[in-house]
Amino acid sequence: MTQSQPLAALEQHNALLAAVIDGSAVSFSIADALDPELPLIYVNEAFTRLSGYSWEESIGRNCRFLSAEERSSPGRSRLRETVAAHGSGSFEILNCRKDGSMFMCAITVFPVLGADGRAHYMVATQTDISETRTMELERNAARDRLVTALSSARQGFVVVDPQGRIVLANEGWVDFHPLPAGGWAVKSSFQQAWKQVLLARGMVADEAATQAAERTRALFSGGPEREVRYEDGRVALVTDRPTSDGGAISTLVDITALKATEDRLAEQVAAIESSDDGMAFTDPDGNFVYMNQSHAEMFGFADGDEPLGLPWQALYTPEEVARLEQVAFPILGAEGRWRGEATGRRKDGVPVQQEVSLSLRMNGGIVCNTRDIGKRWEAEREKARLREQLLVAQRQEAIGQMASGIAHDFNNLLAAVSGSAELILAGGDAEARPHAERIMTAAGMAASLVSKMLSLGARKSDRQEVDLGATIRNAVELLRASLPSNHQLDLVLPAEPLMAIADPAEVMQVVLNLVINARDALPEDGGRISITLDGAADLVRDAVFVVGERPGGRAALLTVADTGCGIAPADISRIFQPFFTQKGDGGTGLGLAVVAGIVSAAGGGIVLETAAGVGTSFHVLWPLDAPAPLPAGPISESVGLHGTLKGKGVLVVDDNPTVVQLLQEMLEREGAEVGPSLDPADTLEALREDPAAWSLLIIDFDMPGMTGAELARQARLLRPELAILLCTALLEALGAFSSTSSLFDAVVGKPVSANALLAAAEAALSTHSAKAAPCES
Repeated sequence: MTQSQPLAALEQHNALLAAVIDGSAVSFSIADALDPELPLIYVNEAFTRLSGYSWEESIGRNCRFLSAEERSSPGRSRLRETVAAHGSGSFEILNCRKDGSMFMCAITVFPVLGADGRAHYMVATQTDISETRTMELERNAARDRLVTALSSARQGFVVVDPQGRIVLANEGWVDFHPLPAGGWAVKSSFQQAWKQVLLARGMVADEAATQAAERTRALFSGGPEREVRYEDGRVALVTDRPTSDGGAISTLVDITALKATEDRLAEQVAAIESSDDGMAFTDPDGNFVYMNQSHAEMFGFADGDEPLGLPWQALYTPEEVARLEQVAFPILGAEGRWRGEATGRRKDGVPVQQEVSLSLRMNGGIVCNTRDIGKRWEAEREKARLREQLLVAQRQEAIGQMASGIAHDFNNLLAAVSGSAELILAGGDAEARPHAERIMTAAGMAASLVSKMLSLGARKSDRQEVDLGATIRNAVELLRASLPSNHQLDLVLPAEPLMAIADPAEVMQVVLNLVINARDALPEDGGRISITLDGAADLVRDAVFVVGERPGGRAALLTVADTGCGIAPADISRIFQPFFTQKGDGGTGLGLAVVAGIVSAAGGGIVLETAAGVGTSFHVLWPLDAPAPLPAGPISESVGLHGTLKGKGVLVVDDNPTVVQLLQEMLEREGAEVGPSLDPADTLEALREDPAAWSLLIIDFDMPGMTGAELARQARLLRPELAILLCTALLEALGAFSSTSSLFDAVVGKPVSANALLAAAEAALSTHSAKAAPCES
């Protein structure tokens, strides 16, 4: 090898590198660091597009001629100091184009050292980030509008930060706790403000200070909602709870007119050689001097070395060569680049449909970027169809989650309103009767509106026989492009199809939400997500289910595991709740809630394994057979009432004390001996102490600590003879409980009238009695 050969190779390498930089979409500029004035000696075409200045207008000038920042601004001062010291760093500066338009520019500078160790050049990249800044301003404006809207809300509330300083106290709160101007000012102490409230009520200073400290501790501790009677006779329902950022919020609802009315606030809402594309360079004569593996494989070559030296025309038919020379090359020569579609020819003669981007090299050669779109057209169309289907499903699921959450709380309120009104009617007060009738009419209309609201999120499940493995593979392909390059995604599927009766959109949505959740849990420096489908669902035989339960029939096991941060023990019980998120503004809090709803409705269950710093695994048991239908629907009020409940022990459990009280009074009027309870654990304890004392259990479904399904399951173990009536605020959503339908002898929706409750109770006792009776031959 002669001495000139390495030099020639180096020159070729440098020429290739220069071609890449010159054709880059990122703005590059290089300054002479040996000159104190740091004059520009090179800018690429992206620089001239970004700044509006031509090569001739830029070369020889210091890059500061673009800056529109004040010379004394911190950002510009730090940039100036870094460049003067031949250092490196990233900066955001306001720049001005040649036409006078301003733009925010993200700048990265770094030195290039010579053999003597000194900085010979300073290289800078520039990116226009004006649109990002505009979006941030719009987001801030939206946040301000939200604060303004919250401030005018009818409910009163005060929000404090982790240090106990007031973030916001709206007019409703101040109206109930009046203080002189500035008493509830932002950043002032909640404890001091509360002390002033107590002093204004006539409390002595020492006692006011003590009670203000206790009130502040209670605010951060949270607790059940409580009624508070004020000196002016008004009554408010007050709720304290901590917030996810370490602060707290206290809300109040004026219930003076309807003391039994309850308003529970919903929680606030919550990613050249390895390229898949082909790349090739030609010399000025049009002969290939470089081709990556993707380009080579696209045209049937074993590697990128095989076609070197061939003219580019060898990859196209004579007709296509003539077309490109007529259509593409005039534009390429005039503008330096051309983009369009072409039909190539593989080594074996098979046509290749391409999307091609051509750029001129500085030496007159060509840079070719190409993508085989023939293979992907069909896949892209299928992905587009699936994506649209999933978007529709996600929108409907999100609406359904929000509607269900609101409807649950509102139906509980309506139960309290209509039930109280019905009891007033039963009391025989003639003067109060028309008022109570109006209340019941309004409550009935409100219940109808809630039912219509739930239909917004209604989506009929399109269950069919599908291959779970193929469906999951499609979902993963949709997600790969969104993962950062340092996040590894592994997929392990059975060798044979695993068929199930399921809605493919729902299966894909579960996978998408779980993988996105895993992606967001991974650290920025990389991690691994693994997705496994197995037909042996007994791999989690003794596990505790956090959602749903083990399917009764055949089931598959889908596992999505990550090596991320894990889930804090305190949050495990909350992650499936709507609007709970740890992603700040980047999360809606609906992803896992949607997963829970879909899996429960399909009759499956979820097992969770997690540890801090180790990662999280979601194990989803998906039934292979269609879920069983509900055995019982809403009970008609026309069922005959024959004193069935007289003298019978009835346990009533609901986390809403007003609902419990109303149900108790309705049942006791019929002679039932009622055991009221707000806690499922207390209900089970009563059954353990005296199982025979109870004939009927009336339960809510959505309760903290234990669902109605789990309570019914444990109650059956303690007393098999016990009839169970489900009284739920989400009667329309009972399809989600189909996997637990065998636990309930009857169901009735809230708000519930006395007649409907008694008819449902009678039906539950009758149905359970029929189940327990021996079958006749």
